[in-house]
Amino acid sequence: MIRLVALDLDDTLLRPDLTISPACRQALREAAARGVKITIASGRMYRATLPFAEILEISGIPLITYNGAFIRFSGYGETLFHQGLPTAAAGRLIVALRRIGLHINAFVNDELYMEELSEEGKRYIERNKVPVKLTPDLTTVLTSGPTKIMAAGDPEAVVEAEKELNAEFKGEIVFVRSRPRFLECLAPGVNKGLALEKVAGFYGLDAREVMAVGDAPNDREMLAWAGVGVAMDGAPPEVRAVADWTAPSNREDGVAAALHKFVLGK
Repeated sequence: MIRLVALDLDDTLLRPDLTISPACRQALREAAARGVKITIASGRMYRATLPFAEILEISGIPLITYNGAFIRFSGYGETLFHQGLPTAAAGRLIVALRRIGLHINAFVNDELYMEELSEEGKRYIERNKVPVKLTPDLTTVLTSGPTKIMAAGDPEAVVEAEKELNAEFKGEIVFVRSRPRFLECLAPGVNKGLALEKVAGFYGLDAREVMAVGDAPNDREMLAWAGVGVAMDGAPPEVRAVADWTAPSNREDGVAAALHKFVLGK
């Protein structure tokens, strides 16, 4: 029996206009009414994730944010887990990303920092609805260790950057794509799968009692770990390969379909 459901946001629960469909909301309400715990597992900042938890009336549940680097309860905000990047490696990463020419976001204490408000930066702010703090040198804000650094650019440039950075920072930083234009830079051992395991453990649940739904390479670990891993239609082959089932797309209420199939028995 599924007792915990973890949902990615972008391109999974959220439609292209960043809203949640009535069908998905209704299916989630029905699951919650049966005692199933619902959480979010997103690459977004905590502050950019919390509004969706409030829309879904998720209260007192640990939210997985920053691709698993930061787990904090909704409602009262107690932190369950936080693993930031090593400060020295993060500083070298900033220099490397400048050299490569990608836009850089640094996330420190749930604040967003940029060196310049590029077109990529403007798109990110618009999508996430969060304020930005501009600084001429991002390395000066890394003193407490950033929760995450994110690079953004053309998809082809992001793929090439991932290869180059993996070779340069092997063992120091983990790189994963959350969207075609986004390269997430995380501390070793950080991913949504390990984060979901921590949340399940908090409730005394094992993997067989968990369903996870996602669409992108940064969702692979949690789909593989969960007893039921659901990939969205259109997910890359490497994501669908670790899933137990492929749901319709986010345009077609795929999350609702997964809940009906594996949780609600419809």
